[in-house]
Amino acid sequence: MRAAAVLVAAALLAASPPAIRAEEPGGGKPAPPEPSTETMRGLRVELLVPREKPERGYSLLLYFHGRTATGKEGVTKLAPLAGRGFVIAAPWSKTGDWTGPEFEASGGIARDLIDRHQVAREHRHLAAHWSGSDAIPALGFEEDLGFRTCTWINSGWGGGTVPKWAKEELNGLFLWGAREGPSRTDNYRKSASMLAEKVRVCVARGEEPEPGLGRGRREDPPLPEALLPFWAHFLESMEGRFEPGADRSFEWMDDLEEARAAMAERKTGGFAFVFAAKPEAAEWGRTEALQNRVFFDRAVRHFADQLVPVKIERSKAADLLAAAKVEETPAVIVFKRGGKEVLKAVSGDISPKALVPPLRAVAPDQELPK
Repeated sequence: MRAAAVLVAAALLAASPPAIRAEEPGGGKPAPPEPSTETMRGLRVELLVPREKPERGYSLLLYFHGRTATGKEGVTKLAPLAGRGFVIAAPWSKTGDWTGPEFEASGGIARDLIDRHQVAREHRHLAAHWSGSDAIPALGFEEDLGFRTCTWINSGWGGGTVPKWAKEELNGLFLWGAREGPSRTDNYRKSASMLAEKVRVCVARGEEPEPGLGRGRREDPPLPEALLPFWAHFLESMEGRFEPGADRSFEWMDDLEEARAAMAERKTGGFAFVFAAKPEAAEWGRTEALQNRVFFDRAVRHFADQLVPVKIERSKAADLLAAAKVEETPAVIVFKRGGKEVLKAVSGDISPKALVPPLRAVAPDQELPK
């Protein structure tokens, strides 16, 4: 388990976009921060603070562990985020089953850390694993805490009232591991569907499922570490961090011919995201909107997740752009099933309304998300 965490950490740090590395003193990678333990408001709290404060300011991730895990385990597995400017705070439950008073104390801990590290409202995040997920309705919907994202991990949401401010500010994410099984996975997707109309953005994503019915009731669900790079990208995108082409919204391929071969093998369609590495001002804004908002749209993801995605920098896509009769970027070029022909290209100021119809036309399941 420790070896796996180290490998995931190394992969995430190696994949950090240049815009993030540029904030590090001297242009090099800083040494990993050392975790510390504090007693705050009566609870033991594991903390991991970046060695250097980013120019944009710190981000905060308040994390609640599951029944048999610990705050220390959580901080260890989430350590790669510290390299991206996140202060990670993981309180411990005294018994393993979180209580109302512990959630109340944790809210105070969040306020203390926000003040200590001067964390801007748009940089505040809450996450909970498995049985710790009651923390999200307890704290995530409090307007004064102002969390930008709430992440349910291997856990669903039972529904309920969500405050009005959440529609403009709050973003939800449901993540699950490979052994959650069909029934749990269906529950997580339904949870995301219930929340989607009540928050700004809501996304559901799981690891590639293992065959079978999933883990037993008494088995602890492991943290889906393979999704950590996607999770980091989601958190950063919801904050407004952006670099052209540095996108993890989908499992992008980087070779057009290989992508077309995959479309033929899977008997499905696909789409190419073509971007400029150094866009001009107007194009910069259009590309940012596409990566940080449109690619997280619920209907866009419903159909795009069924297709083969490929990402190409504009200088390497001249033939494709010419064949699709596209002159401006960003562009999304949708291929018919089998990958041989272009169905449609959408470029410039791309909206979900413009992108969904061609994606839907080549997806195996063309039903709109419920």
